[in-house]
Amino acid sequence: MTASLSPEPLVPFFLDGADGPLFCIHYPPAVGSTPRGALLFVPPFAEEMNRARRMVVLQARRLAALGFHVLLLDLYGTGDSGGDFGEARWEGWLADVGRARAWLAQQSGLPVGLWGLRTGCLLAAEHQKQNEEEPSSLLFWQPVANGQLFLIQFLRLKIAAAMSAGAEGAEEKGPSTKALRQGLLDGKALEVAGYDISPGVARGLDAARLGKAAPAAGSSVIWLEVGQGEDSSLPPASQAVVEAWRESGVEVVSGKISGSSFWSIEETTLVPALWQKTEEALLAQ
Repeated sequence: MTASLSPEPLVPFFLDGADGPLFCIHYPPAVGSTPRGALLFVPPFAEEMNRARRMVVLQARRLAALGFHVLLLDLYGTGDSGGDFGEARWEGWLADVGRARAWLAQQSGLPVGLWGLRTGCLLAAEHQKQNEEEPSSLLFWQPVANGQLFLIQFLRLKIAAAMSAGAEGAEEKGPSTKALRQGLLDGKALEVAGYDISPGVARGLDAARLGKAAPAAGSSVIWLEVGQGEDSSLPPASQAVVEAWRESGVEVVSGKISGSSFWSIEETTLVPALWQKTEEALLAQ
């Protein structure tokens, strides 16, 4: 189903967060539409948030045109929210999700589903697991199933930067990702790709697993991934989590859409088929 864009203006504002002000944008339902639901967007990590922003904003506008309340959130230390990235804490981010969700529930008068992208899915699932035992609604775009593997891959950017800069002996003598990760877990902050990573974020991300954060039985999950080629099956790691969740009584609608990885490409990249699949799945719930 194709949505026409809503003329209803977005509403930017700051919300009091656990550690400081949180920048939010509320997209209310189109004028005259029947409210269908409410979604809080939980963003991905570091530069992935910036690269995916256009894709997310246009989806929010389309969902508002269909009658959804949508709230976009900048976590503390990111985007236009207060603080610096290096001051962020994983537990603080979980609290940010809770405060933004409570605001949207009060504003909309509706149960609030969580829409995560990449590591935002880890935060959304962990928040849900900690705060509610009732069935919930989750929308996942390209979820990261294992936070430790993501952290290790992110740390490789530092190794690659040293190598590309021509650091003598970087490949043989530079710190390994294992050593960098252990330093973070031991309490030593680290700069990677222009971002100061705090131990408080690294420890939470390192421990996060979707497999440990299954929603309550009866919950509904839309799990969508993007990849090249015509194969519509999910990667094995994702499929394993999906099957485990289904066995625990969670209703999971999953699918793979052909397209480019918009969260990792420097140039603005759009995948309209992901918007369409998302809207079809939400309207079918």
